Amino acid sequence: MIEMFRLSVIQRAFIAILIAGAFLPLAGSISLLSGMSFLAAGFAHIAFAGVALGYLFRFDPLIGALTITVVSAYSLWYLSEKRGGKYEQTLSILFSFFMALAILFFGLTRTYTSDAMSYLFGSPLMANVVDVTLLVVAFLLYILFVIYYQRELFQIVFSTELSLASGIDVSRFRLLFFIFTALAVVLSMKSVGALVVYGLMVIPPALSQRISKHFNQMVFISVIFGIMSSFLGYILSLAIDVPVGAAVVVIATIFYLLSFIFKK
Repeated sequence: MIEMFRLSVIQRAFIAILIAGAFLPLAGSISLLSGMSFLAAGFAHIAFAGVALGYLFRFDPLIGALTITVVSAYSLWYLSEKRGGKYEQTLSILFSFFMALAILFFGLTRTYTSDAMSYLFGSPLMANVVDVTLLVVAFLLYILFVIYYQRELFQIVFSTELSLASGIDVSRFRLLFFIFTALAVVLSMKSVGALVVYGLMVIPPALSQRISKHFNQMVFISVIFGIMSSFLGYILSLAIDVPVGAAVVVIATIFYLLSFIFKK
């Protein structure tokens, strides 16, 4: 197996899965604390409509997924913040609508390629240089966002009323958070797959929440467990030839269950 890591495609896949393993729990920590853990699942299914649209009209599926998901993130924010809608209801409607579109688009294409399935089940070996570069850049930008605005984010996730009273533009932060979450989901889809993006955004943060004592510690621990789950899942997928996304989520779930044994 060590010999395999000399191949550039294996190295690129390894970088992609580790970055996804850090990016998703980082965004997921804030989602979980904000009571929006369903956000990742919604965006993952919305993004798949963009993938299907790309295959239907023969352009890069990643462009379709990014466009539709970012527009949906803005729509979710606008309808909820400016038009009095409720976040959960609006996201559920967008989720259903775009999943229906994805089924229609794939029905019209009449074909399902292995590349299309990589977005659903995850295949970091199919991630090219552009995919990995975009993932790394988005991740670094999100780290800067979290570090620079950590005080504001801390206040928002624990008390919206206190944040508003302190003069924090909560609405603007929610929009930025939605867009970054959309980027995390879409750019990680090739690595771990749309079906298991949700797992990485929820399980490591949930585990971290059980054992951490404050906000910064929770975020840090969730990222560490996300990276560990991604690393071990990737090795397991290479060793026994199983979908990497599923292997990552199984490992993450094992870590979560172990927390109940070692933390009484």
